[in-house]
Amino acid sequence: MSQEAKLKEASKAAVAAASDPLEKLRSHCLSSGYSGILSFGK
Repeated sequence: MSQEAKLKEASKAAVAAASDPLEKLRSHCLSSGYSGILSFGK
């Protein structure tokens, strides 16, 4: 499993556990990978 795949899995779990809205947003962007961060920037 690549490092990016591991990060995506960890971020998906963090989305469910996060209570802070900014942390949820950050985790959601990371769970989408590189393209998720780029699309948020647009």
